[in-house]
Amino acid sequence: FFILFGLGPALKWARRRRRLRALSDGEVAAAWREIVDRLADLGDEPPTGSTPREVAGRTAEALAPLAGAYAESIYGPTATGSPDAGRVAVATRSLHQTEDHLVRRYSWGRRVMARYRLRSLDPRRWRRRRRR
Repeated sequence: FFILFGLGPALKWARRRRRLRALSDGEVAAAWREIVDRLADLGDEPPTGSTPREVAGRTAEALAPLAGAYAESIYGPTATGSPDAGRVAVATRSLHQTEDHLVRRYSWGRRVMARYRLRSLDPRRWRRRRRR
């Protein structure tokens, strides 16, 4: 039982480390997925079809720079060469500031429950989001 109890948080921790590594390599979408998954586990998942700016407006002002960087990386002109270091720095700072905001916004109990909630570990969520 205790092994299963710790499996969800361990998987989320490993996923977060992979995403932070991907972000440092220039993949801004990794930071976006981290925040959206965090919101899902908190029970406040953005509606499917929401734009990044709409999600930022519902969530926190601190998320706006990451939303902009994510939208630019997805919808903007394809970058050639190395990742844009400025965009990565903006996304990283925004990710951390938004996480700080979520700590203040949600109660300790809700954050603890989110740690064990498995909603963000369902791989079908991201497939459904991409199809729409």
